Amino acid sequence: MKNLKRKKISIAILCMCLFFNLINPSISHSAATGQQIRYKAVSAGFRYSAALTTDGIVYAWGENYSGQCNVPKDLKNVSAIDTGDHNVVALKEDGTVVVWGDNSYGQCNVPQGLNGIKAVSAGENHIMALRQDGTVVAWGDNSMGQCNAPDNLYGIVAINSGYNHNLALKSNGTVIAWGDNGDGQCNVPSNLRNVKSIAAGGRHSSALDYDGNVISWGENNCFQCETNDWNTRYLDEGQSPRKFKFISAGCEHTIALTNDNEVYCSGIVRNYSTDNIFTTIDIGGKLENAVSLAVGEKHAIVLYNDGSIEIYGASVMSSPGWYSYNGELVIPELIKDVKDISFSGSGNNVSLNKDGAAVFWNRKNSKAALISNINDVASGKSMYFLKEDGRVCYLPNAYTDTVLDA
Repeated sequence: MKNLKRKKISIAILCMCLFFNLINPSISHSAATGQQIRYKAVSAGFRYSAALTTDGIVYAWGENYSGQCNVPKDLKNVSAIDTGDHNVVALKEDGTVVVWGDNSYGQCNVPQGLNGIKAVSAGENHIMALRQDGTVVAWGDNSMGQCNAPDNLYGIVAINSGYNHNLALKSNGTVIAWGDNGDGQCNVPSNLRNVKSIAAGGRHSSALDYDGNVISWGENNCFQCETNDWNTRYLDEGQSPRKFKFISAGCEHTIALTNDNEVYCSGIVRNYSTDNIFTTIDIGGKLENAVSLAVGEKHAIVLYNDGSIEIYGASVMSSPGWYSYNGELVIPELIKDVKDISFSGSGNNVSLNKDGAAVFWNRKNSKAALISNINDVASGKSMYFLKEDGRVCYLPNAYTDTVLDA
């Protein structure tokens, strides 16, 4: 993401960037049957997303090359989640931890006997956990010392991981950072006090204090750290300074929510299809009843107080199993009386109705198509249909709508 010409434009209200399109409140597996799934936490990884329901179930969708969207089938009673580049970490109600996805650096190898955990965070290739006693443990990639907790790390109440650095919030409102400091992301401002929450981006760090100020430091190549005057920027004469209540940090951007539910974003994301750089713009607006935000590489997830979520992003990887068409989340009308559904980060989605009709849609075919007399379906990089007569047909990839005989 470096060595490219970048242009600064203003802070954004209700933004991610020109590349993003608003997708309607998201649904999950049960949506086609009319059931309402309510979420209590969301997390945005590198081109994939995860959400935690109010009954402790985890859903994940999007790019799945490392199995990060393959939620363990027996996983339940989850109280918190976080996403790294290609890993998901889940904290269970009993204080134990489960990790899945890429294990190249042993980040899925939870230390034996680890329990009594109250918070978790995932970095690029490492995992961090906060114990009930206020101490921290980390494992996985340690090439930048990100798993070496400082000696003075005690009395911790919150943690957050960036690519290769970590932030910890102490009970006295101060912040400690360690790991990669190549861009100054671990150089906590000496006057930083009274901190309420923390957010670690790719190579930058942000903090929200109890006065509603957002303070950022570290890499600023995309202006992701230009948040320190958000309280007063663009105010009309006589207006009171803005107060922020929530922050989140992505690869090269920082996003925050005001007490009035305005969204401010600074920084940029890349459209890899054209290799262009897009920057945030001021388009106005509010997210009424929003309670938290999560940002990934090219998308953002908004959680509302009614348990619904909205997703800003592009392509089928932005939504849990349904496709994005002209910026709107669409459930194919052919789906009805569903008995099975399968979708993949590769862009293949298929639903099997109880009458034996298989409804499929993908990147090539955004208008859902139907095949009759099907007993079972499965999707991955290819899509497979088991017919009632025992024969198998398939779509080779997500960029074709031609069904072939196996």
